[in-house]
Amino acid sequence: MENRNVLYDELREKTRSQLLNYPEFDIKVKAADVIKSIIYPGYRADKSKFQWPNGLLALALEWSHRTSEDKDDLEHLIRYYDKWIEKGASVDFIDQAINGYTLIYLYEVTKQNKYKELLDYILQFLLDHPKVGDESIPYRINISNDIYIDGLGMVCPFLCRYGSTFHNREAINLGAKQIVNYIHNGMDDNTGLPYHGYNPHQNTKLGIIGWGRAVGWLLIGMIDSLEYIPKDNMYYDQIKAAFKKIVSDVVTFQNKNGHFTWQLSAIEGASDTSATSMICYAIKRGMILGILDSAYIEITDVALDYLHESVEDGLVSGSSAECRGFSMYPQKYEAYPWAQGPTTALTALSTVPS
Repeated sequence: MENRNVLYDELREKTRSQLLNYPEFDIKVKAADVIKSIIYPGYRADKSKFQWPNGLLALALEWSHRTSEDKDDLEHLIRYYDKWIEKGASVDFIDQAINGYTLIYLYEVTKQNKYKELLDYILQFLLDHPKVGDESIPYRINISNDIYIDGLGMVCPFLCRYGSTFHNREAINLGAKQIVNYIHNGMDDNTGLPYHGYNPHQNTKLGIIGWGRAVGWLLIGMIDSLEYIPKDNMYYDQIKAAFKKIVSDVVTFQNKNGHFTWQLSAIEGASDTSATSMICYAIKRGMILGILDSAYIEITDVALDYLHESVEDGLVSGSSAECRGFSMYPQKYEAYPWAQGPTTALTALSTVPS
C-alpha cells in the first residue's frame, strides 16, 4: 500500500506539471508541425496550452482534489484556468469544451464569477456552433461534416454538467442528443463496438471499428453525462442501457494482464495505456454511480495494476500517439497526457469504495 501511495503522489506531481506546461514547443516540434501539415490534410497544430489534453489533466486533478482534498490540486487548477482567462480565454474548437467540465467544479468551490463567465462563453460557443444531421455537432466544420466520437467525451459531459448545475435544460438535451445520435449512427452491430465516426449526410460510418481511445471517449462521454442527466429525461434510459451493453461487450476484449490494445479486436496488437485508462475510468465511474455492477471491480483492479506497472518517474508510458484523423493511428507509444490524466483519475477514484 505504501508503494502505491508513493506512486500516486508521483502521478499527481507530474499531472500537475503537465497541466500548466503541456504542450512544450521547440524548434523540432515546429519543424514537425510543418511536415505534418503537408502529410496530413487538415492537420492543425494546437499552439494553445488550453486544449483537450489539458482538459483530461484537469479532470484528473479534480478527482484527486475531491478524494484527497489536497490543496495543491486546487491551486494548480486555479493557476491553469486563471492563465487561460489572462490569455483571453479563446475557444476556437469544440474539443476545448472538455476544459469546461472541471471548470464547473472550480466555480462551485471558489464561487468566482470570472469562471462562470467563461463557462457561459463555452456554452454559447457550442449552442451557436453549426449542427449537421439531427442536431449533431461536427468536429471540424471547416473541413467536413463528419462526426468524430472524440467529441462525445469532450463536449457532452460539459453540456450535461452545466445544464444540471445552472438549470439549463437546453444544454442537457443537446449533450444527451449527441450521444443518442452516435448510438444510432456510429456503432457496429456485429461487435457492439463503435466506429471512429460517421457522416450523417452520406449515411456512412467512418474509420476503423473499435479503436481503443474511441471506445474510451464514448464511455467517458456517456458516464460523465449520465451523472447529470435527470432520470426523467427522455434520453436517460436509452443512454444508460447502451452504456451497460457497450461495457459488457468491451470487457471481453481485455487482456489477461489487464490492458486493452490500441484496437480492441487486434488482440495481439500493441497494448495501449490511454485506451486502458480511459475505458476503466468510465467503468469505475459507472460502479460508483451504481449504474454498473460492483463485479466490474475485477476489471478495473487488474487494469490499474497494469497501468501502475507502466509508470516511470510519475509518467504513464505506453500510450499510443495522437490520432491524425480517420484510419491514421501512428504506432508510436510514449508518455502522453491522454494516458496520464485518465490513469491519475482512475487511481484517485480507486482510493474510495465503489
